[in-house]
Amino acid sequence: LARESKWAELAEHASLWANKLNDSVEAWLWVGYANEQRKNWAAVEYAYRQVHQREPASIQAGIGLVAALLSQNKPQDALDVGRAMLAYRQEDERIWRSVGYAETALNQIDAAKKSFTHAAQLGSWNGDAFANLADIARLQGDWAGAVAALRQFVRIDPKNVSAWIQLAQAYLNTERPERALASAEHAIALAPDNGDAWFMKGLVLSTLGRYHEAIDALKKGIASKPKQPALGWEWLGITYRDQGL
Repeated sequence: LARESKWAELAEHASLWANKLNDSVEAWLWVGYANEQRKNWAAVEYAYRQVHQREPASIQAGIGLVAALLSQNKPQDALDVGRAMLAYRQEDERIWRSVGYAETALNQIDAAKKSFTHAAQLGSWNGDAFANLADIARLQGDWAGAVAALRQFVRIDPKNVSAWIQLAQAYLNTERPERALASAEHAIALAPDNGDAWFMKGLVLSTLGRYHEAIDALKKGIASKPKQPALGWEWLGITYRDQGL
């Protein structure tokens, strides 16, 4: 059922299994997993709490429970669960990221930064923690920190187009337009039809005073079905204005 993505049927089957063998941790884990795919967060919370009653050290259940609680806007409960997991395993970067997500939701930004930093130290091979650090840096207006985190991210995941675009924006905000341009062009090389990458290139070129090239890039972005076409039109208008047209 899981291979065929039949999540409703899997959830029903796993629930029958869990009700029949109520102490089966495996059954409750399947209930939680199936309902995660359905985004039935109340059911996910219930299933993983059942696991925790039977196996408090279950990392899968703990991380799933944190996600379910955050999805239901229960950040303090999520943080409590995340911190409780650290009592069992402090060396797991996934737990530190779960704690960081809850702290971010509670607007405990400095604490979240420490949690994500710890996660990055434990899992230097995993780009997620560096993406989290980049998000925190942007929230704090720390664009140099965003550059540092995103550079690590693209080393780990060099084909991530979105990360290259974000890196270009971070470079631009630290007044390094040439590096921003190189990052935007790298994103375009990876995905020539990515409208957002062309928008970023156009914005950087406009900043450099290369208005004709900027207009061409922005027009290509608009034609490439970007996520926010209105933004491209706005930048195009500003570029025409700055050029005196």
